[in-house]
Amino acid sequence: MSEIFVESEGVWRRPTQVSYANESALQQLLLDSPDLIPGIESPVAVCTEFPTEAGLIDLLVLNDEGEITIVECKLGSNAEARRKIVGQVLDYASSMWNLPLDKFLDQWKSRSGIGLQETLGTNADSILNQLEIYLGLGKFNLLLAVDQINQPLERIVTYLNAVTMAEISAYAVEFRQLEFGPTKGIVASTFGLEQVEAKEIPTSKTKQWWPDDAFRTYLTTKHPSLVSIFDAIAEVVKETGGKVVGGGAAIQNALVKQEVDGEVIWPISFYAFDDLPTLQINFHYLKKNGHRTEFLDCLTIDGGFHLDVAGIKSSGFSRKPKVLMADITAEQIQALRGALQVLNTTEEVDEKVVE
Repeated sequence: MSEIFVESEGVWRRPTQVSYANESALQQLLLDSPDLIPGIESPVAVCTEFPTEAGLIDLLVLNDEGEITIVECKLGSNAEARRKIVGQVLDYASSMWNLPLDKFLDQWKSRSGIGLQETLGTNADSILNQLEIYLGLGKFNLLLAVDQINQPLERIVTYLNAVTMAEISAYAVEFRQLEFGPTKGIVASTFGLEQVEAKEIPTSKTKQWWPDDAFRTYLTTKHPSLVSIFDAIAEVVKETGGKVVGGGAAIQNALVKQEVDGEVIWPISFYAFDDLPTLQINFHYLKKNGHRTEFLDCLTIDGGFHLDVAGIKSSGFSRKPKVLMADITAEQIQALRGALQVLNTTEEVDEKVVE
């Protein structure tokens, strides 16, 4: 066990450990200063009392990679609550799993009063894209924030990391509050981070990018009947000046990359959500292109994709519709050809969005 000493006027003394008035005090400390939390790189947004079907999450922290950390605060004086803490965080995680991004954003705004897109600023598109993937995967960090880590808690954390898949990471942090005269300090001690690092699945932080042919190889191996659909789409992409490249998501994915007037756009993505090959339409990446309305109109012509046109426009084109590749028809591929050709138009369009 380590001890802390503070020097004052040539004399070293132990600071006084100060108890938290209640769990809300610990929660408020982390809400005000999320950088105090070990294990979260570059936190960019924090929401308190985030509503779920399982109850209110003490703190929900989002980092610049779209990773979600569920924080539950408990004090050692609350023995009954400590016995329930693991059940609570698992209940919260299960209620967040497969939560639609639109609903997540609505619940965030209902608590914080500010839209998450506004909080994230210019990086909103890339962060929310990754966030949506993690919601679908059920990939969450479960943080048990306490004033004292004891052996039973260590046993629980070790067990959780041993029996859960890589998508779930559990660890505990002890936040000791110290005072020495007018000076205040926090000592944060962790348990379980080494276990988390050992089971961590790749994220874009690791700079892992799938090879350009990886998604087709995946289809060839697991879904051979879909290879012809993928090839037909890839041919349309090539004919309209783009190409299919490997993506950087945690799950198998590929992106359609186009360059128009020196600007790179990513109108289409492919993902292996729950081993169900899916095409995703990325209206949010087309803001600078200025042709989202025409792009949507071309996609939904007679025989084209069945999309909620009014809903997409009213959302400010923030929605990312998904279509199972198994359901894509030849007519829809032709509609996609026309839509991609529209994006190559250099003439500016006065794009109006229904608010």
